[in-house]
Amino acid sequence: MTKKKTTQQRLAKKALPVLVVAVLLMVLAVVGWRWMAGVTVDAVEVVGARHAEADSLVVLASVTPGDTLMRVDPALVTDRVVRHPWVQAATVRRLPTGTVQVRVQERQPVALTLDRQGRPAFYLDADGFMMPPTPGAGYDVPLLRGVRGAYHPVTPLADSLMREVLADLAAADPEANRLLTELAFENGDVWGYAVAPSGTVRIRLGHGNLDEKLERLHAFWRQAVLPQPEKSFQVIDLRFAGQVVTRETNNSSS
Repeated sequence: MTKKKTTQQRLAKKALPVLVVAVLLMVLAVVGWRWMAGVTVDAVEVVGARHAEADSLVVLASVTPGDTLMRVDPALVTDRVVRHPWVQAATVRRLPTGTVQVRVQERQPVALTLDRQGRPAFYLDADGFMMPPTPGAGYDVPLLRGVRGAYHPVTPLADSLMREVLADLAAADPEANRLLTELAFENGDVWGYAVAPSGTVRIRLGHGNLDEKLERLHAFWRQAVLPQPEKSFQVIDLRFAGQVVTRETNNSSS
């Protein structure tokens, strides 16, 4: 026997187990596919929903028990589910048990708006999407006044300045955010309001870098406002980089 034939036989012996495993996997795949093709939808399971009612997500998913499981399109179901105003993202899985699992990630509010009667209208997330208040959805976020545009469940605010403010609120330290009771827009500037021991203080934030300004406010609040409850601050101006300018009842500045 030549050396070449010996080498070929050795290679053939090594390849045989691999070939057998490959054939078995193919057979199992065919059997599994045929078995899955006969499985029908038994239930729709919603995971991760707090403020989006599970029943409403099941309706949006539009998957009917008794449908063939393999014919359920996860991408299509996902597209339907994310139309709920509280749902930011969703993952849909077809389980061999016949369950269609819908796992959702909800939006995180960073501000709240009021209607003309002063009642909660809708929450806003960092991207400007609007979520209607629901029972149990209580968030310690500032009120945002001056929001223009009607509520829409799947379209964010068109106002770029407001979206910038919302993104900065999401990026800022939550402790700094909690200092603000509300935010308003006046002549192109953003103004905030906070409650000090001596009363309400107006915070002039200007525009841009709101997250950094809020952190500066938080530091000043701990170092200068809280330790001096007798001092009455009227305005805290944070428009200038690295500075905190104040106006007090005696009209002095620092």
